[in-house]
Amino acid sequence: MAEKSQRMTSDDQRDLLEGRHLAVITTIGADGYPQSTPVWYMPGQVLATVPG
Repeated sequence: MAEKSQRMTSDDQRDLLEGRHLAVITTIGADGYPQSTPVWYMPGQVLATVPG
């Protein structure tokens, strides 16, 4: 079954940009293990952790 794509309304875009959000970006390293990095988004700034 094909999915119907949805477009964001101006209100949806405003909510996304004005809200606080958390994402976890995960990639697979050369050694085959996953590397996950949390990224926080708050209006006016982006805060990210840097793996040590």
